[in-house]
Amino acid sequence: MSDIRYICLSDLHFGAYNSLFTYVTRDGIVKPERTTETLIKFLNILEHIINLTNKKKKARFILNGDIFELALANTNQAVMAFDSFINLAYIDNRKEFFSDKVIFIAGNHDHHLWETARERQYLDYISKVEPGTFIEPPWHHTKMIRPFPLKSRFITTIMQRHKNLKDARALALYPNLTLINRDTEKYIVITHGHFTEPIYTLMSSLVSILLKSKSFPETIDEIEKENFAWIDFFWSVLGRSGKVGEGIGIIYDMLQNEKSINYLVNNLVLHFVNKTEIPDSVSNMFNPVITYFLTKTISNFASSERGLNSDTLGKESQKGLISYIKGPLKLQFLKENKSVLPQKMDFIFGHTHKPFARKYNGFEEFGYPDEIGIYNTGGWVIDTIQPQEQVGGAITLIDEDKNVVLLKFFKETNLKFVLESTDGQSQNPLLIKLQDKLNFNSSIFIQFLETLSKEIEIKRNIIQYRIIE
Repeated sequence: MSDIRYICLSDLHFGAYNSLFTYVTRDGIVKPERTTETLIKFLNILEHIINLTNKKKKARFILNGDIFELALANTNQAVMAFDSFINLAYIDNRKEFFSDKVIFIAGNHDHHLWETARERQYLDYISKVEPGTFIEPPWHHTKMIRPFPLKSRFITTIMQRHKNLKDARALALYPNLTLINRDTEKYIVITHGHFTEPIYTLMSSLVSILLKSKSFPETIDEIEKENFAWIDFFWSVLGRSGKVGEGIGIIYDMLQNEKSINYLVNNLVLHFVNKTEIPDSVSNMFNPVITYFLTKTISNFASSERGLNSDTLGKESQKGLISYIKGPLKLQFLKENKSVLPQKMDFIFGHTHKPFARKYNGFEEFGYPDEIGIYNTGGWVIDTIQPQEQVGGAITLIDEDKNVVLLKFFKETNLKFVLESTDGQSQNPLLIKLQDKLNFNSSIFIQFLETLSKEIEIKRNIIQYRIIE
């Protein structure tokens, strides 16, 4: 049987106060230079899995976006928390388990790291062009099949600071990576997943509406070109904006509490009333109406943005996922794969923090097979006071034959390890192997869940405190 070749992780949010892998004191002080017990036990489990399953090759990390929290944390906090991961993953006795060549696919919360890698590559390209020669415009994506990855100097520098990682390297791809088994023609697409939501193409939509334009970007390069500044600003820069960044984080927490939403709305309405010369009689008449509609709008936004619903993948999310696969992803396949679309395909993404593995059908009309296996790797933050039924943390494991298995570590309402695959058990040798090798009743798994339970309680208490304050 083939070895596990890749461990796909997403949404670790290193540096965020609500990340399970960032050390925070019980009174809410972020201490990213310290290591959480949850992270220690998480990496113990990864080592345990590779030790039991692999005979020859090391497993390679695919860091599938939102690894660093750059929207709601400072860069130094994100770096120190990530450094704890690197230090634990590559201590001397783990060299035989994990490759020091990692793949990085940026998400919305660490999108800026893609921008820095992209801009550096563009400068390298310019340096090799003779003066007076035409210079190509900047490109905004990498190939997903046989790519020429960019070096992430940011992550590589962090890794190479460690004595035993002088040859380490982090390669940046964006936004899609495709792994292929040429013998079986099985394709695996890996992407962070933010482009499945319309908020991340807001600039394209806004221009289309204001200018009454019928055109909308079709290729992934056009989509990124039109929206990268918006994504970079709001989700990957604000955390470094001093008190503004801190304030945005507190407002984000307040969006889950009805009393706090009312407080925000009242402040907003009072500000506009005080700034305008509206007679008191008119103001008294319209203020309740405006307040009602603003409260309803913000509450609906909060419910959608924070995943405050019981859907694994709601109607709008399904629509966005299908649109991404049948649209920009299809065009990228046609361009890079000799106009051929895969007929066996799995699609792995994160972003939503809701792990699952299931088949979705209806793709045949777009040239794909009718069914595509969809995997979501969940998330590793606790950002609501009340447990969310579908929210939880997971990883995907991919072997050399491109078999995929989702390992759920927990859901917020059910702290339990679960192995899942979109293939039937008899059709997935990796699933069979893991079911045979892993005993979730053993101490290494039980201790993780005990530690996790305590850490979740701490995070929820901190959120409650931040909202009250």
